[in-house]
Amino acid sequence: GSAPKTLHDHREDVAAQRLAAEWLKEQDLAPGRVASNKRRTGYYANRPWRSLTRGSELRQMDELARERVRYIIADDRELGYRDHFPPTPGFVLQELHRVSRGGRSAMVFELLPQDIVVTPNIAISAGPPADETH
Repeated sequence: GSAPKTLHDHREDVAAQRLAAEWLKEQDLAPGRVASNKRRTGYYANRPWRSLTRGSELRQMDELARERVRYIIADDRELGYRDHFPPTPGFVLQELHRVSRGGRSAMVFELLPQDIVVTPNIAISAGPPADETH
C-alpha cells in the first residue's frame, strides 16, 4: 500500500530540516532563537525555539524579531522560500545555507533589520550599481 511510502517521505522531510539545524549548530554565529515548524529543529540546532506559524499562517518577521528570533529554518514544502514569507517593512531574510535530502530542501535564513544588511557587491564595484530587481 501507500503507507510505507508516506512514512518514508516524512522521514526524508525531517532529514533535510535536521541537517539544516545541525549545520546551524556547527556555525559560530550570533546568538538568537530559531523559528521553525518543528520543535525538534531547535533541539538539533541547540538554540531556543519559537514556532514559525500561528495556526496555518506564517508569523510576521517583526513579531519573530521581538521574540529575539534570529534564524529561521524552513522546508520548501512548508512555504520555505523567501517569497512566501509575508514581507515586513524594515526586515529582510538572508539565506545562509541550503541542504537537500531525499528530494526535499531545507533552508537556514537569518532575520535581519534592513538597515544592517550590506549588499555584497557595492564595496568592490567600480562601475555603476548592477541593475538588479529584488
